[in-house]
Amino acid sequence: MAVNSPCIDVCNLDGKTRLCVGCFRTLEEIRGWMKMTDHRRHQLISDRSRRQAKLMRERWTIEGRLSGDNISNNPPSYAPVSVLSA
Repeated sequence: MAVNSPCIDVCNLDGKTRLCVGCFRTLEEIRGWMKMTDHRRHQLISDRSRRQAKLMRERWTIEGRLSGDNISNNPPSYAPVSVLSA
């Protein structure tokens, strides 16, 4: 059974983690999706929650340092670093 792409057409890379803020894949993984085995695709999709948490931690830390406040009640926002082409 084919594994569908996790892309949600948000396609912006986070500057620190280099993960797409929409699908949580690296640029190399996005580019190589069509050539990946279904097993590898399942691995990437299964790793989504860990990658999302990593992105959130990095964004939270960076924004805390920028604002001078290490504790914030506001979730981090996502600023696009680059736009990927399909």
